[in-house]
Amino acid sequence: MSKKESLPVWPLAGPFFIYNEDVKELAAQHRLRIVDANAVPEKPPFKVAPKSDWPKVTIKDEYKPAKAEKAEPKAKTAKQDEKPAGDGVGQGEEPPKE
Repeated sequence: MSKKESLPVWPLAGPFFIYNEDVKELAAQHRLRIVDANAVPEKPPFKVAPKSDWPKVTIKDEYKPAKAEKAEPKAKTAKQDEKPAGDGVGQGEEPPKE
């Protein structure tokens, strides 16, 4: 096992160029090995570093997801509150005959 493989893993969502910081340099400074978090299995076969040891990183503005504007809830109209007439079979349909 190489020296690099024995380092604890920092699972970080890739691609790594989306971060403001140089994540490879941060990993080296913190003695961590970066693995794409999207590819880490539930029970990884390697030692994952505790979250408290993970460096703090920020995503570049151009890669942040666009914020969706909140739509105001539509007011109910009287027609929306009314239940359809009939026995629930369908509008204009006769109930099945037995």
